[in-house]
Amino acid sequence: SQTLKFTASPAGTTLNSEAVVADGSVRKGSYTSKFDGKDVPWTGNPDADTAAPLKVDDNNYTNTWKKGGNTTINAKAAVSADGKTLTVTQTGKNAKGEDMNSTAVYDKQ
Repeated sequence: SQTLKFTASPAGTTLNSEAVVADGSVRKGSYTSKFDGKDVPWTGNPDADTAAPLKVDDNNYTNTWKKGGNTTINAKAAVSADGKTLTVTQTGKNAKGEDMNSTAVYDKQ
């Protein structure tokens, strides 16, 4: 399972994630961005050390993940019109070079 929490502040929007991975351990990650497409440090993500979120419109953003300066994953995120669902589609290669193609749907709590 995975939980995402977005928090607004003067520094930008902070994304905190928490996921239970296959071995049962918990992985936590975080970044803060103005969603302007600029690379920002990303802690706790084995597939990226920077994120470059870019606001497309009020309900959509893209995010380019990079590890060591090289793009690993391209993500597209869309919030439903009622604001209750976030759908994230990811394509690319993880840090191990394995193909990644996934869609995750998150419900607002």
